[in-house]
Amino acid sequence: MKIGILNSKELGLFSEMTYTRIGGRIPLPPDSTENGALCWKWQNHHATGIELHITLPEDVYLATLETRLGDEAPERVEILDANGICIGSCCPEVEKNSFSVTVGAVGRCFVLRLIPRLRDMVLTDILLYGATDTDTRFLPTPKRFTQHNGSLSCRALAAVTAAEDADCRFAAAYFAERAKERWQLTTDTGEGLLLQKSEAVPQNGYQLQITENGARIVAADRLGLLYAIECLFELESNGILPCCTIEDAPYKEMRGVHLYLPCKKELGFTKALIKNILIPCHYNQIFLEFAGGMRYESHPEISEGWLRGNQLAREGKIPPFPHGAVADGELLEKEDARELCDFIHELGLELIPEVQSLGHVQYITYAHPDIAEVDPNADKNETDERAADVPPSLFYKHSYCPQNKKSYEIIHDLIDEIVEVARPKRFVHMGHDEVYQLGLCPKCREIAPDKLFEADVMEHYRYLAKKGLRMMLWGDMVQPVSKYRCFPCLERLPKDIVWLDFIWYFHMDKDIEENLLQNGSEVMIGNLYSSHFPRYEKRMAAENMLGGEVSFWAVTRENDLAREGKLYDLLYTAEMLWSESYREAIRPFYAKRIAAKLPRLRAAIRGTKLRTAATPLPLPEKAHLDAFDAIPLYNEISVPVNGTANALRFLHTTLYREKRIAWKPLVQIGSYTVAYEDGSSIEIPVTYDGNVRCYRYRYAEPLREGYYRHEGYVCTWEADPVTKGRSADGTPVTLYALEWENPHPEKKIDRIICAERADSAAGLCLCGLEALQ
Repeated sequence: MKIGILNSKELGLFSEMTYTRIGGRIPLPPDSTENGALCWKWQNHHATGIELHITLPEDVYLATLETRLGDEAPERVEILDANGICIGSCCPEVEKNSFSVTVGAVGRCFVLRLIPRLRDMVLTDILLYGATDTDTRFLPTPKRFTQHNGSLSCRALAAVTAAEDADCRFAAAYFAERAKERWQLTTDTGEGLLLQKSEAVPQNGYQLQITENGARIVAADRLGLLYAIECLFELESNGILPCCTIEDAPYKEMRGVHLYLPCKKELGFTKALIKNILIPCHYNQIFLEFAGGMRYESHPEISEGWLRGNQLAREGKIPPFPHGAVADGELLEKEDARELCDFIHELGLELIPEVQSLGHVQYITYAHPDIAEVDPNADKNETDERAADVPPSLFYKHSYCPQNKKSYEIIHDLIDEIVEVARPKRFVHMGHDEVYQLGLCPKCREIAPDKLFEADVMEHYRYLAKKGLRMMLWGDMVQPVSKYRCFPCLERLPKDIVWLDFIWYFHMDKDIEENLLQNGSEVMIGNLYSSHFPRYEKRMAAENMLGGEVSFWAVTRENDLAREGKLYDLLYTAEMLWSESYREAIRPFYAKRIAAKLPRLRAAIRGTKLRTAATPLPLPEKAHLDAFDAIPLYNEISVPVNGTANALRFLHTTLYREKRIAWKPLVQIGSYTVAYEDGSSIEIPVTYDGNVRCYRYRYAEPLREGYYRHEGYVCTWEADPVTKGRSADGTPVTLYALEWENPHPEKKIDRIICAERADSAAGLCLCGLEALQ
């Protein structure tokens, strides 16, 4: 498998190229090819069009075509496939010396069509980004994959031998459980699958070899063994495994996920998320924020205040409780929190508890206003949400006083309880971000902010050191580009503090982590959102750049994470952190891989079955829109069923966009009402950017505006993309398949009523409907 610039020296897929006038019949060779640059004089092309016919030695997935120019940009660019169909286009900016066209198509022959201006046309480079293997099985991409002749039945792996090692024995039990789930296979001892460890393999790395006689996994540690086991399941097709060799190891040491402590009801989902996404995607760290979500024995008043404040907020009597999504505003008992932490440790994942301190401590100050700092002017200026996070309401006290001894008495008690439950191996994340209220009270106002910040950090640093633990902190307070005036203390703080730099999204044109790296600090990218983080390949290659983490900032619950685009972000960011071959320009290929996995992942997390037997349900009227056989639903339609179904699949789209307001519920634009024969009914909400989207937008293309930095992906979990050809400019026509699991499969369905809401202008269209068994 080759991923990257296909026609580079490294990958070696050099293309044959011929040149013609537009239409492909009349030759038009360049007037000059000096130093590899292709030049056409304006007198020869005369703005009528140039075509470059590119032929590769094998079929490839062409994700993006990028070209570097001389002084002049063409008026328009189109990419055509072998049949002359436009599969991508752009109108380059005049002042730019390059252009990039997203393609997302498989083929061997492509045409680059240029409509030049009446100027000399010079191309200095043509870069074809893509992959030689159109296989969608791998995510993340392994370092080395070699396929051999032959195959092996997955049934042969029912016999397992594990080396005499705790990690290998655990991996054997893990494989037995997963094989039962995935293959309905019961395992025993034998020589079908051999599990071993070796210090010669890099940390978290593994070697997997499959022959016609069996499979062998060698890994450095427990996680490596589990990663390889999950790779086995990805390789299987129709009960058969290909003979192959995989050697794999991570690009980045730290590959994390930041999530809120779940409520008791969502513990099952949280474990399913970890086992079905985090492990297969090769994450190795979980940052678990506790806030007030766990019952504290040392300070029951904090737990009581947390419950009371969140309840009043739900009733609308006080503003939303800050970070009230932790445990969904409820309390998780310590034994439940400990059981979740033990589950995480058992899998070999590193657990890093987050104890919010100095800032974001409303969970403490709500019960202890006597230790709070107060800023009387905090709410007097409006915040532009496109360029900054909204400060907390003045109703809550955001920070504690760092000169008040009681502040440390309380938070050290909480640290003790959290560390006892979470049992971190190396790190505790102590928060310290967005400290809006610092140096305000009589004890603090004469002390410089950087001195206050430094003293508070060192108090916690020393306390953790006594427990043999290191500290992680958010990095915004010590950034010279921020407004907090604490950056002078950075050089005075210990170098073994790991900084999570997250305000990169307020400075998209700068590589601000360099301010921390130049200090000799180790850095992770905090809130590493794959939808927005720019110049990833360059920035992540810096020395002391340890990796990154995806943050949820939502209730740990499937619907909430899907709404915010976090489940897709998890899958995509895994490729970035694990695979050294990752390239932003190949985004459409990664999106295709992820889309292929969604049905199985949803079923695994929900504990449902994959539905494959489908019966089309005839729609009651002829399609009004021939482009994709759609019926607009501004007038209600009724689809007769007169039968049972385990599930239903709706194929739909919209003609126009609907609003997506950050952090707010999705807009419901319509509904499908399942009416049963016994008179009961269930309404299936249709939400824009949740389970449907306008056909004109490419699947999983990020919402690039900074306003959407926390929610860059939409309609990437609840429904599956279905491509129905391409529009005139080459953009895929994308419909969405929404699968609904029927909670009453035994009941006869009389009809399904489909309608767009009267207050919707999105233009909901139904393109097809199937009953699934």
